[in-house]
Amino acid sequence: MMRFGKRELFICRDFYKRLYRSNPLIECNAGIQAGHLEILLFRKWLVVMSKAH
Repeated sequence: MMRFGKRELFICRDFYKRLYRSNPLIECNAGIQAGHLEILLFRKWLVVMSKAH
């Protein structure tokens, strides 16, 4: 996890099995909590940007 001012960046492998066909390069979604942005890279890596606490 890295912190940039008021934002946090978290990168991990994505083990969630998606029930829909995702874009093979990059896909962006709103996260579960307000202020979160989830970016799926190459269907394997999950990048989560959130507000720092």
